[in-house]
Amino acid sequence: MKRCSRCQAELEASETFSVGDALLCEDCYLERMAQPKACDPWAVYSAKKTAEHYGELTPVQQRILDLLAAEGPLPAAALRTRLDLTETEFRNQFATLRHMEKARACKQGDQVCYTLFAAD
Repeated sequence: MKRCSRCQAELEASETFSVGDALLCEDCYLERMAQPKACDPWAVYSAKKTAEHYGELTPVQQRILDLLAAEGPLPAAALRTRLDLTETEFRNQFATLRHMEKARACKQGDQVCYTLFAAD
């Protein structure tokens, strides 16, 4: 029986998706293909328009902003560890905050860090 290259779940022949040389289950395929992109001008425009009417953050998004306000800029690994988030959870939440122009990435030396949007 075949296994998903990412999560190692057993796969039936009809349940496989090929991405490059990887064989994925449906869940891993959808997660990989539906990842939000942090730099997406249309998403920024949409988020700004939506925020005018529905400006509330999720509890996870608020925790990210609170940590960045208190201790930022921080690398992704530090944020994920402190907030107990997986890489995918952090990437998805950060993309939303970036679209809302609340948080952004920046370079500090050779390291990518995350900070509040207005911070330098």
